[in-house]
Amino acid sequence: MPQYRCRDQDHISKIAIENNRVNSDSIWLDSSNDQLRALRGDPNCLFKDPHGPVGSDTISIPAAAPPDKKGGVDKNNPFVLPTKDLWIRVRILKENFEAIPNAKFALTIPGSGLPNDTVEGTTDAKGEISQRIPNYFTRRDVSYGRTATLTVRVPAPATDNPQPAPGAAPPAAPQPVRGPVPVTWELKIGKLNPIKEQAPDRNCISGVQARLNNLCLNCGPVDGITGPNTKSSIKAFRQIFNIPSDAGKEDVPDIENFQPKLYDVHDKPQSVLGPAPPPPATA
Repeated sequence: MPQYRCRDQDHISKIAIENNRVNSDSIWLDSSNDQLRALRGDPNCLFKDPHGPVGSDTISIPAAAPPDKKGGVDKNNPFVLPTKDLWIRVRILKENFEAIPNAKFALTIPGSGLPNDTVEGTTDAKGEISQRIPNYFTRRDVSYGRTATLTVRVPAPATDNPQPAPGAAPPAAPQPVRGPVPVTWELKIGKLNPIKEQAPDRNCISGVQARLNNLCLNCGPVDGITGPNTKSSIKAFRQIFNIPSDAGKEDVPDIENFQPKLYDVHDKPQSVLGPAPPPPATA
């Protein structure tokens, strides 16, 4: 049975179309992948070793099943393929990790077949954008399903400092009227690596780095190396959410406390409100 070793930005939907399958379940749910399926859980968050394919996840590609439907000649025989669509789900948060609701967005997906390859909408009450990519398995463009551009017009009040509590004195000077602030991100579909003991590299460093980068705690390149920037970001996240650690291990993303909290904040589809980071120490 052919074995496929994951590469950068691989996910099960992309692997399926590259192997001429209209439905990724024919690969992912095959018994040959039981062990990997039990380890990963999410087939769109596979492990891609940043140092090369040797340590990446390996997926078995079973032979395609023979067709189970037949049709007579000289007549119209409609057949429906059980396809699956790809979804993009992201959340838009303020600096204090509070969700930004009701923000207009434009999501551009090259080759999607959407009008101008763009869909527009509004973030929900949890700051979430959940968008189906249509007809994924009919596309043969190798770039399709790999990148997208997201522009969110963040309401001006969401970019300001916290407003006075109800009943408190208003600001001394009137606040200027401002429009929404456009913010643009380039999305790399399938780039994220798993965490919580689901990656073979020690402490799931590449998955930790990508999530911290997404939360604007800059680790630098996602290389699986715990360098100075990564250590500083780990310590900052730990301070923000008051995550306990053993003495001298404040910059270690342990699987007991640190990674579960990072997963809750980054991966779960609900708003997470965290306290503001403490001010930097003065000399």
